[in-house]
Amino acid sequence: MSFSKEETVQEKIKELSGMDSSSEQYLGKYNKTLKAIVNLKEIYTVVSRNTTNEEIENNSGQIFCGLNNNIPTMWLFTEEQIAKEYAEYYK
Repeated sequence: MSFSKEETVQEKIKELSGMDSSSEQYLGKYNKTLKAIVNLKEIYTVVSRNTTNEEIENNSGQIFCGLNNNIPTMWLFTEEQIAKEYAEYYK
């Protein structure tokens, strides 16, 4: 799934907000939307320590997720340098 020029991240999230969050359809759309966001060229993510360079090049590395105030969280950045600094700091 990717976003067309007419679609925005906000529109995709709005679609999700009107669905039953416990349904299989919601979970499928949620995962596809999340993957599309992460695959945007304007977005940088932090991957897990075990991710290989090949996985990064193939855009298949496991995204680093953690807990922030007991909420499952992944960090997205719009600047490559900030993402690198974050990853280096929390190495």
